[in-house]
Amino acid sequence: MPKRIQQEKPKQLIELPDSVEMVECPKDGLVQQDKRWLPLEPLRFVRNLAKVNGEVDSWEVVPEEDFMDVEVSGWLGPGEPRKEKHRMKVKVTKQLCDVHASVSCGYWEAQLQLRGNWDGEYFHFTEQRLEEISRKDRWAFHRDKTVKGGIDILCGSKQAVWKVAQELKARFGAEITKSTTLVGRKNAKNLMRLTVSVRFP
Repeated sequence: MPKRIQQEKPKQLIELPDSVEMVECPKDGLVQQDKRWLPLEPLRFVRNLAKVNGEVDSWEVVPEEDFMDVEVSGWLGPGEPRKEKHRMKVKVTKQLCDVHASVSCGYWEAQLQLRGNWDGEYFHFTEQRLEEISRKDRWAFHRDKTVKGGIDILCGSKQAVWKVAQELKARFGAEITKSTTLVGRKNAKNLMRLTVSVRFP
């Protein structure tokens, strides 16, 4: 009879790579995870990398500049308690996130034009609303510039510009018109810029 090959039993409660690479945006500290830019959550980051061979009761992760200390306790098997310490080296690569890359190359998805008999109250309201939206929508970054006849506000989010324009219409009785312009192509898709003109009575 052929001999049965016994699999070697794991000796550690968790297994972690000796080192890992992390891509971090130097502007806002967000980290690239699963093709998304998110705030670093050390525990979640480590748990996604760890191979667990038993049942972990507690995790403690202490991030440092170029490594993470990980301490776990639990059970490798019945009657086999474990308490382990691991150190994982972290190599951080700096790279602009999608939002700041767009800002650096001067790409704006939308433009809000304040025209007509506008005053500081309208501008203050517009700036305040965009600031509020940008706290939840990273793409609502914006900047303003004075032009002949009014102010142009350049913004990274079409949705934010359209939402604020609708609010200006409802609150101040402004008239709004919109148009789109082709500004280039990316990944075989047309890049369209939305321009919303807001004219105050």
